[in-house]
Amino acid sequence: MKECLTDSKPAEKTENSEQQFTGIVDSQEELQIHLTQTNRLRQDLAALENLLTAALTSSNAGLWDWTIGRERIFFSASYYLMLGYAPCANSSELSAWIDCIHPEDYRMVRERFSALIGAGREKIEMEFRVNKCSGASCWVLLRGCVVEWDDARKPVRLVGTVIDITDKKRWEEALKESERRLSTLLHSLPGMAYRCTKTDEWKMEFVSEGCTELTGYAPTQLIENRALYTNLIHPEDRKKVWDEVENAILEKRNYEMFYRIRTAKNIDRWVWEQGTGVYDENGNFIAIEGFTSDVTAYKKAEQDLQKKNLRLKAIMQNSRTFGNIIGESREMQGVYDMILQAAESSASVIIYGESGTGKELVAHAVHEMSDRGDKEIVCVNCGAIPDALLESEFFGYRKGAFTGANIDKLGYLDIADGGTLFLDEIGEIKLSMQVKLLRAIEGGGYTPIGGSKVKRPDIRIISATNRDLKALVRQGIMRQDFFYRIHVIPIRLPPLRERRRDIPLLIYHFLQKFSDENNIATIPGDIIRDMQAYDWPGNIRELQNTVQRFVTLKKVDLIGPKVYGIFDSNHAGPARQSCIAVPNDPSLQNVVQKFEKQYIEEVLARNDGNRTRTAKMLKVGIRTLQRKIKEHDIH
Repeated sequence: MKECLTDSKPAEKTENSEQQFTGIVDSQEELQIHLTQTNRLRQDLAALENLLTAALTSSNAGLWDWTIGRERIFFSASYYLMLGYAPCANSSELSAWIDCIHPEDYRMVRERFSALIGAGREKIEMEFRVNKCSGASCWVLLRGCVVEWDDARKPVRLVGTVIDITDKKRWEEALKESERRLSTLLHSLPGMAYRCTKTDEWKMEFVSEGCTELTGYAPTQLIENRALYTNLIHPEDRKKVWDEVENAILEKRNYEMFYRIRTAKNIDRWVWEQGTGVYDENGNFIAIEGFTSDVTAYKKAEQDLQKKNLRLKAIMQNSRTFGNIIGESREMQGVYDMILQAAESSASVIIYGESGTGKELVAHAVHEMSDRGDKEIVCVNCGAIPDALLESEFFGYRKGAFTGANIDKLGYLDIADGGTLFLDEIGEIKLSMQVKLLRAIEGGGYTPIGGSKVKRPDIRIISATNRDLKALVRQGIMRQDFFYRIHVIPIRLPPLRERRRDIPLLIYHFLQKFSDENNIATIPGDIIRDMQAYDWPGNIRELQNTVQRFVTLKKVDLIGPKVYGIFDSNHAGPARQSCIAVPNDPSLQNVVQKFEKQYIEEVLARNDGNRTRTAKMLKVGIRTLQRKIKEHDIH
């Protein structure tokens, strides 16, 4: 038993030794594997470092590594080369990195780093200048991020890159300078440069400062208010303008055109615009770009020239007519010359002439040949307006100003604003109204009845009368200052009896006017001679009515202080029928009444239905005239 125990101990020791040896061998193998893996990692890291170094070297980017709290920052060799130093972090030439920062950027850089540390941000990026070894400075872009944090989530270590961006900065400055020059050029041009896009509707993207002088609107107003740009174009030209732009875009061509705009002060201006469409690489429309300039003075000169040409043509082509005025006599040639002179002026015009001489035709001719020819001419018969209504008719009124004023009503001065106001029978205006009109037309303005806003119309006054205005001034019926205001360019229209040479022309004109176009009536020559010898107290209006009656009734009856006769349309040759046609009732009373009715009708027509003047001409009282009108059933 003892032997067995003794023999077994060496056997156990041998077994343990074998196990220990096996464990050592296994550990050595594991160590060898670990060493092999470590070497591979070192090789990979070295290759990666070489690759990164090569990449940074070729890109001229410098690396930096900073542990917060240390005085110095580690920089790669590329950074030192960038500054012109030897690639050594400990070079005696190189001071602390912060000292290399340009003095003007020093504070900004420190504040940015302090903000990153204090706020616990992860990244930093900024541009600043650094001083090179040569003393020059260069722009750099620094980027970095936090790679290590402490337990309080405060940055501990940062790494990043530094890149020289001096060339980029130079290009940016050059671009800014180019943009500045272009902007200065655009804003100093006497007109409006623009860029306009369209999605659902047109919208301004850019407008030069010249638009303020051109339109009265600031660039921001046109950019922010889409409707304002569209409404800027004159309503009568709006469709034409947008049709031209749309067609140019579809056809991918440039466009240019003249049109009118309406400024912020409601003034019409002529502009010339040229522009082009902008398209992407696929040919899709992006925007229009163009330039608009003021050509009002040019268009005005052009229109003036056209009007002068028309005037010359009217005179040279046919001296028998002047617009709608007919006459070739020497007296009428003088009238035509005065019309031309009045049309070239903006002064007030007064037309003198008996009733029926065509004063309104002369007023229209002066207006149409003047600079205001494309505007309104408002004709007012001053003698036909009751005194109580004069002010409301001329100045208008506001809703509620008086009983029955249910709506706002424009007055004659409102309607004629920008054009011409023709005041026929100017001598009939009362003194109180003369004062108000004088103030209005001299710039003092007027206020509509019931209104509070003063209006100042831009109108030209053309007046007409068959009365002696100087006599009215002497009698105190017309104010002297009012007379001088309207009596600047006088035009005197001769009565028909002073221009008998024109009577055949006028007869032919009225025959054409009142006859059937396929069968124009004719009047025998001897009757025309009798008509030329007649004095025509009603002037052209009476002649027109006489010819119209001839076309309708086939009779010519001339009535006046001297009775020339009543002629049948069958009249021919020198043999004259009885000057007096015997009616069915030959009694003297019946003939006198018939003559009286016809004569009153003629004188009423001569005075445009004005009973007061008719009574004065007949030298009877107004009540007597009204009784006669009622008796004879005159309408």
